[in-house]
Amino acid sequence: MVLDLLDGTHGTLEWVALLLKNRHFDLRLPTAALAREQLVKRFCPNLSGVDVVVGYRADDSYFSYIRSFIENALPLSALEEALVLGDLGEQTVLVSGKAFSQLAFEGYEIAPAERYYPRFTSRDEKARTGFYELLERQQPSLSDLFVLDILREEMTSDDPRLQPRISR
Repeated sequence: MVLDLLDGTHGTLEWVALLLKNRHFDLRLPTAALAREQLVKRFCPNLSGVDVVVGYRADDSYFSYIRSFIENALPLSALEEALVLGDLGEQTVLVSGKAFSQLAFEGYEIAPAERYYPRFTSRDEKARTGFYELLERQQPSLSDLFVLDILREEMTSDDPRLQPRISR
């Protein structure tokens, strides 16, 4: 079974929770550690029976966006806007033995750094620049949802304020 987090039926926080559960990055604030724990508990998709997960690429730029969100410095709407900056792409992850058993090695090609590294840095720079521009033009609103709002109000993925906003 494929869990496609970008198919329009899943919310941003499901992808965030899955990333927080499976990747490590430093959190500077104690409230961020609490946010990580609670987001994983409330929003992480159940992967039992799942063979493949599709979502945004777990890129360094995305980690800075998520860190800002779980440190309560970025509202959910800005996080969702940031996730499409820079055309950072999608990631497909095989999570079951069944999925891995379907793979067959057919060969390889060398990916020359002089060709691909500039592409990587260009995409990353575009995403980071877009993020800083997003922060500059962001107009704070009392209706913005921050991670502490989500935690305090004990929102879950079926809350209408969190309805799916991410998709291809």
